[in-house]
Amino acid sequence: MFQLTIFLLGLTAVVGFPVTQVTMTNATFSALLNGPPNPTKDALASETVLPGLRNYFESKNVLEVSPTDVGTLHATLPSEVVDSSCSHKVTAESPTITGHLLNSSYFKWGLTNISWHGATVFAEASVSSTMEVASNIQVKLGKSYKVPFSHHHHCLKIAQKTVGIDLTTHGQTGLGLNLTASNATIQKNVNGKGYELVFNFHADVVGMVLSWDVTNVDASHCKIKILGITILSYCGFIEKMIKNGVNTLSEKALKLVVPTLKEKLETAINTKIGAVVRIPIKL
Repeated sequence: MFQLTIFLLGLTAVVGFPVTQVTMTNATFSALLNGPPNPTKDALASETVLPGLRNYFESKNVLEVSPTDVGTLHATLPSEVVDSSCSHKVTAESPTITGHLLNSSYFKWGLTNISWHGATVFAEASVSSTMEVASNIQVKLGKSYKVPFSHHHHCLKIAQKTVGIDLTTHGQTGLGLNLTASNATIQKNVNGKGYELVFNFHADVVGMVLSWDVTNVDASHCKIKILGITILSYCGFIEKMIKNGVNTLSEKALKLVVPTLKEKLETAINTKIGAVVRIPIKL
């Protein structure tokens, strides 16, 4: 397939989809050839094209992501009991997380050690970020007492107070470009020689928390008073809440809505999202 590289204003763009040939086994060829399009065939086509796209991004600086491309990242975590004791039950109510990138980076492949938990990512970037955490911390002060003539204990609520917290931490966010081929099939080459893998090209931007620094919580601002008495410092509870939140946001790649970055991807590989791609097959 003929390729022409254009250099314009310091940016590199490739005319034609950057994967110009795919190699597949007879079994893969047969699986893609027979039957109507279906999710299994689409996944197989994605896995077949993935190595070529990764090689392309590994060897070139074709797509840069900047803080303005991504904007503000949002996530909401479920309410969590971070201390369940009767004397002071502490609940973080629906923590919200807002993130911003701090620097620009090129999407590459093979330079990081990010596990994307099954996502078909063909290019990735690790970017320094800020994370603002906001939540209401609810504290219920109680006293445990034994039920007469029973082995059971009950908790009598004495007082309750809710305080709002808002703090900023720093860390690393992973961004990935996730490939999805749809309507995948095999057709004869338009010139009558050989076969081509044919599919609609789709790509999503996904994100995942990699690491966060929770050591910068200021203990002097983490005091709760109930009935005029300072009962606890909740800095440790905030650290636990953030760590649990990081674990939740690290379990899978979350799809991000970033139209600007998708447009830049289309330019970088000269292929519109949703366009039909035809790649010659080598058996």
